Amino acid sequence: MSSVKSKIDVEYGSSSAQKLDLYWPSTLQGADEPSKAKPLICFVHGGAWRAEDKSDHAGLAIRLVSVTGCPVAVPNYCLTARSPTPETQQHHPAHSEDVLDSLNLLVGFSSPLSNIYAKDVTLDLYLIGHSCSAHMLTSIFLDSSHATPTLAPSPSLLSSVKAIAMSEGIYDIDLLIKNFPDYESGSYGFIANTFGVRLGSSTPEKKYADVSTTRYPARKDGKHLKWLIIHSKGDSLVDFAQSQSAFDHLKSEFGEDEVQRDFEAITFEHNEMLKTKEYSDLVGGYFASLLQ
Repeated sequence: MSSVKSKIDVEYGSSSAQKLDLYWPSTLQGADEPSKAKPLICFVHGGAWRAEDKSDHAGLAIRLVSVTGCPVAVPNYCLTARSPTPETQQHHPAHSEDVLDSLNLLVGFSSPLSNIYAKDVTLDLYLIGHSCSAHMLTSIFLDSSHATPTLAPSPSLLSSVKAIAMSEGIYDIDLLIKNFPDYESGSYGFIANTFGVRLGSSTPEKKYADVSTTRYPARKDGKHLKWLIIHSKGDSLVDFAQSQSAFDHLKSEFGEDEVQRDFEAITFEHNEMLKTKEYSDLVGGYFASLLQ
């Protein structure tokens, strides 16, 4: 594999958080022949909606470029403060709206890729979500219009995205806080800050039903999407129940042939897995299999 080039802090909006990093091989297949161009991979980081930065995942992006030969984008998005004030509060769907804006830039006429390819090119997109960003991607690419209509992708973006891989994902919020009560509020909590405090529900098990993406159907024009659900046997922060519920739901919406899972290959802790060759090989291999 040739060396990897990068372009850092590409702006996709006016706020300080609305920037992305782009990585690509110095010899990029399709740079002169758009018909041979490989897909663009976009990795969206996790961090419980309140932490992490795109720069934390530069190593993963470079490994994905090396494994796949594809360009890789890593966006930032707005974060929810650990002790928010009315002025600093960022509730869902603000984080997902930023991710959607970054994807729109990548497929738009002003895409930073236009400076890399010699000719205009429309690339397929392969997306990766980890932890809370799996919730963001399913909020966008499943039909969340009854809860968050601002997350509807444009027809061109929806058709460009061909596959989504998700690891250690958060999908069913009520199930998450049932199994991890401390995640809702308090010193370890992040759910109430992200989705707003919800009091006095007559059905506590459905308190966050409207933002649990395992309840969202496929979008009308999104049935072409392929999915990979990954869960590590060594993860202590998010349990298998989340990934299993997502797998079961997506299989019911898209069919068995479009949804795969791997709950065996990775044995590392929640974030440590992202630093491993096993992870980049698993995700990169899945995407490579779709190109055959």
